[in-house]
Amino acid sequence: MADTATINANAILLAAAKSFTDKITDELRDKVTTGVYDINETLAIKGSLTIHPDYLQTQVNKVCPWTFLQVAWNKMPEHVRSACVREVQGVMDGSLPKPDLDELKALTKAAVSRVAVEVQQTSRGPTKFNGRVWVVGAA
Repeated sequence: MADTATINANAILLAAAKSFTDKITDELRDKVTTGVYDINETLAIKGSLTIHPDYLQTQVNKVCPWTFLQVAWNKMPEHVRSACVREVQGVMDGSLPKPDLDELKALTKAAVSRVAVEVQQTSRGPTKFNGRVWVVGAA
């Protein structure tokens, strides 16, 4: 376990990092011209850093529809595969009607949900900084 000074230093750095949202970073970038800048300044930080506890989250891992198609394709005899290819070619050249995509989506969704697996994972609790960071001595 890290000592208290190290933990506090890490919390300060984390708070400084959390204070710079993408919007603030973009706004600051617009105010600086292209170039290389030598920086040797002291930053001040004031506010509160809240670190919420980690929590267990249940995530549903679903099989990819392409995996389903691959398994089905591998189980088909060659004459069924050939018939499928001919039918797709007919759809592509317009000699056969296009399949009902809503029906296909519903069938796929039902099949995929039957093999869904619930997995528990630990997610990090959110970290929030409420305060400000500034350069000491800057106007």
